[in-house]
Amino acid sequence: MEQLKQTHMNMQDLFARLSVEKATLENAIQRCAEREVQDRELLSAVGEFAERQRKVEDDVRALLERQDESDKMLEESMILMLRQKRDKDQGIRREIEELFGASVQGAQEILRRFDIALEPVQDALEKDSHPVPVSRVSSPFSSFSDVSTSNSLDFFAFPGSQNSESVDKESASLTPLHTPKQPSSSLPPSPLPDVPETKPEPQEWDFVDYEDGVVLGNGAPKRKPPALFTESYESELSIPANLMPQEPVDDTVIIPITEWDVATSTRDIKVNGVRVLKNGILELWVTLLDGKTEPGALEELTHGLINYHRGTDHKLAGNFRQWDFVSAQSSHGTSWHRGQILEIIGRDAKVLFIDSGFHETISVKNLRPLPTLFRFLPRQARKARLSFIKLPDAQSQHYVEALEALQKACVGRTLAAKLDNEGSHNRSCVRGMYFVTELPLMELRLMDPAVDSDDILMSINGQLLREGLATFDNKLCRSTETYHSVPCLLAKAAVRARNEELGMYRR
Repeated sequence: MEQLKQTHMNMQDLFARLSVEKATLENAIQRCAEREVQDRELLSAVGEFAERQRKVEDDVRALLERQDESDKMLEESMILMLRQKRDKDQGIRREIEELFGASVQGAQEILRRFDIALEPVQDALEKDSHPVPVSRVSSPFSSFSDVSTSNSLDFFAFPGSQNSESVDKESASLTPLHTPKQPSSSLPPSPLPDVPETKPEPQEWDFVDYEDGVVLGNGAPKRKPPALFTESYESELSIPANLMPQEPVDDTVIIPITEWDVATSTRDIKVNGVRVLKNGILELWVTLLDGKTEPGALEELTHGLINYHRGTDHKLAGNFRQWDFVSAQSSHGTSWHRGQILEIIGRDAKVLFIDSGFHETISVKNLRPLPTLFRFLPRQARKARLSFIKLPDAQSQHYVEALEALQKACVGRTLAAKLDNEGSHNRSCVRGMYFVTELPLMELRLMDPAVDSDDILMSINGQLLREGLATFDNKLCRSTETYHSVPCLLAKAAVRARNEELGMYRR
C-alpha cells in the first residue's frame, strides 16, 4: 500500500514537471514566432531602403550626365564664340590695313601730283641728331589682341610695355595733307624739348637687416643700410659760424603712433625693407601712408636734425636709459636720424631707427638727446609680418626664391594692406611714466589696391602660398573667429601647389 502511494506521488510530480516544461516550450515557440515576424519586417524595410538607394543613385547618375552634357555644350559655345571673335577681329584688322594702305597711296598720289619730293627716311635719320626709332612708333593695329594670345600673367611682375608693330617707312615721314608746301629755305624744325629725367623705381629693398647671430650660407650676411643713411648732404647744408642755441629736450613728449583698427579697413603702405631674425622669421618694416603727413616731411626732418647737430655741441647725458628717444648717427653715413635705445651694452647702445626700421649697435659718442622739436612727426616705420603664411626656413634652398618673389611684389609700389591681427602693446615705466616702449607686431595682408581685400587668395600672401613659396600658418585662425573661412581656402591653395609641384614642392 505504501508503495502504491509513493508511486502515485511520483506520477503527480512527473505530470507537474511535464506541465511546466510544456508551458516553457509554448513560451519559446511564441517568442520564435514573434522573432520571425520581426525578421520579416526588418527584411522588408531593408529591401525598401535598398530600392530607394538604387533610385537615388539612378537620379544622381542622370544629373551628372546632364551636367556633363551642359558643360560640353557650354564649352562648345565658348569655343564657337572665341572663333567668331577671332574671325571678326581678323576682318576688322584687314579692313583697317586696307584703309591705311589706301590712305598712304592717296597721299603719295597727291604728293606726286603736286611734285612734292619726299626725303628718304634713312637720310633723315642720319641727319637728325636725336632720331626716334621706328620701333617706338605705335601701330594702329597694336590695340587689337589676337585670341590665341596667352592669358597667363606673372602676379609678381610689374606691367610691361607691349611691342608695337613696325610702320611702313614711306608713311613715317609723310606730311599731313592740310600742311602747306614750304620752300627749301624755310626755318629748320624746332629742337625737341628737354624732358626731365624721371627717377627710376627701386628694384630692391631700401634696406636689408639681420639680427645678431644670423648665419646664412658661408657666414654672417652683409647688411644693406637705408638709402637715406648714405645720401650726402654736404653740399646742401652750411656750417654755421657760431653755435646755435640748444633746443629744449622733454623726455615726457612721446613720439606719436599712427592708429589702425584690426580687420576694419585697408590702408595704403610702402614696404621699406626686411629684417631676418635668428629663428628665420622675416620682419617687414612698412610706412603707413595716412594722407595727413606732408610728402617729404621725413627728408625735411632729417635736414633739420643735421643742421641742428652741426650747429650745436649737445652731448648725450651719462644717465641715458633703455627706451629713450635719441638722435643717432649711423656708421653708414654722417647724417642724423631719430632712434630709440633698445639695449645698453657698456658704452654702446643697440638702437632702432624708428623712421626706417634699421637696427644698429652704436657708440654712445654718436648719440645725442632728441629735442622736443623733432618729436611731433609720427614714427614712419612699423614692424609687420605676412598673416596666415610662413616663408621657408632660412636654411632652405627655396628661402632666397621666396624672398625674391616677395621683393618683386612689394618694391617700388604702393600697396593696400589689411591689418588681420596686432600683438599687445608693450608698456613700461620710464622716468615715472607708463607709455608704449615697443610697438606691437602687425600681421598684414598685402595686395594690389584694385584687389578685393576680403579675397585672401588674390593677396600677395595667398599668391606666395599658391606658388609653393610659403606654407599655411593657422595660428592666427585658431586665435580668432573672424577668419573662419580662411583656413579652408588657404589649405586648398597649399594642396594645389603641392599637387602641381610648384616652388618648394618641386622634385
